Amino acid sequence: MPRIITVSANKSKVPCPKCGHESKRHSANSRIVYHLGIDCQCRLKIIYSKHYCKKCHKFFSNNNRSYIPYGRSKYSTSVHNKAIEYYNGGMSLTEASTALKELHHVRVPPTTIYDWWRSSQIIQHSDGVSSNLS
Repeated sequence: MPRIITVSANKSKVPCPKCGHESKRHSANSRIVYHLGIDCQCRLKIIYSKHYCKKCHKFFSNNNRSYIPYGRSKYSTSVHNKAIEYYNGGMSLTEASTALKELHHVRVPPTTIYDWWRSSQIIQHSDGVSSNLS
């Protein structure tokens, strides 16, 4: 089982990025990042807060993306590869999403699976071979 490292960016008050008004926490949430760009069996759990500015009447989050390496996904490579394998094997996008949920205990929307599949098709044909992706 991979080790989970928790980082908290959960603040009770922060300035609004739009107007600078001190804004109270509205709620808190967390997210787990699987790909850290290093070779280790660990995950990063980021706890962040959502705030509401009473001055400009906007919600904003202090979800500091600097913790996450650029271009990293919240899904593991094995889930990504399995989703594409299921879809290429003849499952519909919804069936592939359901299989990932039941067999791997991870929720991946069908649209995300399609985006992954489409990206994999573009990468496979980037050697100059033309293909029809529609």
